[in-house]
Amino acid sequence: MKRCSTSYVLFCGIWFVWVLALHVTAKECIENLVDYDGTVSTTDTGRTCQQWSETYPHSHQLTEKLGDQHNYCRNADNEPFGPWCYTTDAATRWEYCTVPHCDSYDNSPKPEQNCRMDQQGRNYTGKVIKTRFGQTCQAWSSLAPHQHPFSVKMADHENYCRNPDDEDYGPWCYTTDPDTRWEYCDIPYCEGADNPEKDHWKRGWQRYEDSCYSIQYTKKNWFDAKDFCKNNLNAYLAEIQTSGENNFLMNLLPKPTLDDNFIEVWLGGNDVESEMFGRFIWSKSGSEFNFTDWGPGEPSRYSEHCLSTHLYRDRKLHWNDRTCYWGNFFVCEKR
Repeated sequence: MKRCSTSYVLFCGIWFVWVLALHVTAKECIENLVDYDGTVSTTDTGRTCQQWSETYPHSHQLTEKLGDQHNYCRNADNEPFGPWCYTTDAATRWEYCTVPHCDSYDNSPKPEQNCRMDQQGRNYTGKVIKTRFGQTCQAWSSLAPHQHPFSVKMADHENYCRNPDDEDYGPWCYTTDPDTRWEYCDIPYCEGADNPEKDHWKRGWQRYEDSCYSIQYTKKNWFDAKDFCKNNLNAYLAEIQTSGENNFLMNLLPKPTLDDNFIEVWLGGNDVESEMFGRFIWSKSGSEFNFTDWGPGEPSRYSEHCLSTHLYRDRKLHWNDRTCYWGNFFVCEKR
């Protein structure tokens, strides 16, 4: 028998300690809703989880990210009720998993909230049971007439409007009408809440450092918006030079609402006036961007050559290239 060298024994010892550390680190309970790394592989209703490395029976785009996680329940996209998985049942795409909470997890009941603090209204725990168009809500514990993945996690919420999946426009419910799967509910805003449907940036000039800005609530194409700023306000479409200026504007500019779900705002950048498409410059100064806040996959650079805001999945405004002849609100700037 060959004798193990000292270095080989040392390597084996380090490898064993590393494997043991991984085993000890993995927890079979939830401390928070995102970082679960245990081995539960069945859903709330007892279905077996599909392997993350497989795309059958349900195709998905998480094979690269989770391909080494077997078929264990995970929460790679920050679902509000924790770990989940695709299932091996072709008729059920995904479900949450039954994973116990750790002793340190705060699962205390929250006081009832009969209004919403923001557009999403995740805080709402009131008892509205009708949609904004008068449909009666289906009980969350029921799978008829509409099947869904919330039957266990939401079972004690009866048929009250809720927002279990972070819908942009607030609380909703499945309906008892077989022909209408779900609808939003008309939930009032709390006093002093951030109400994007009513509290757009007020008209007039807003100051940040050496510039003043004015939002124009009339929809124009990019070229007409640029001319309006120049001819009516002795100003120009806003040019963003720093992250501080960008944060100031992105936090104040209007976002889409339930009643107007396509709100974007023109800024002063484009690649039309440069020597080649794809090279964005600020129209007023003629300078290239020295700061950017593009949304994922932007700029797309097809037939979209002018700069606007857009609401992305993080529910924040970022930059987007848009066809210049689209009608948008716009923001003017002057020193």
